[in-house]
Amino acid sequence: MLDATANPLGPAAQDLLALTARIRESADEDPFGNPVLLIALAISRRMRSGELDDPGIRALIAELRDAAFTDRARRLAAYVGGTDMSANRAVLDHLAQRLLRPDPKDSPVRWAEYRDLVARARFAAVFTAHPTFTLPVAIGHALAETASGRPTSIAGSHRPPPVTLRDEFEQAGAAIANARDAVDQFNAALLAVARDTSIRGPGWTRQHTRAIRRHVQLWCPWRAPWSG
Repeated sequence: MLDATANPLGPAAQDLLALTARIRESADEDPFGNPVLLIALAISRRMRSGELDDPGIRALIAELRDAAFTDRARRLAAYVGGTDMSANRAVLDHLAQRLLRPDPKDSPVRWAEYRDLVARARFAAVFTAHPTFTLPVAIGHALAETASGRPTSIAGSHRPPPVTLRDEFEQAGAAIANARDAVDQFNAALLAVARDTSIRGPGWTRQHTRAIRRHVQLWCPWRAPWSG
């Protein structure tokens, strides 16, 4: 539910959100009630009484839409653990150091052990190209920019236009490119700790480069069965 404390709203929006909260709380006492219909009934009564007119409804929708956008960007930033690039790189460096030296008071692991640690695939991210894209491309970009700490204008409708498999594939491809950049940063951290320690041996650069390519796999199926 929208966090009204993080997104200050006007009286009409606050009233409806408070009503929504009360209806949801009463569900325990009236499990057969329909919250959607009850809220729709409350809105229709406000329209009949003149408390809400067409311009007011449009303004209310835009206000809730923009507040939800800001709240979603905030939650996205929190979900990935923050968007400070320096802090993120420090986390990757720390993880690479822990792989090399699990016990900070002990010596680094042997090269063969380190190679095995970083060569095994541990994660697989699948970027699917099926119709789950519920934002126009420009709004999606604005959401990502805002979540990354670069607030971007969001004027206009958020309703998605007709989408094709090609559109979906291009968006998935762009997401994979961003993920590849992130994986490359982790690879750089793994290479750096190996280069700066005594585990290096003859041909270590070639061996290590080949080893680290496989710890994260990225895949985008094209025309998967569920794509329609």
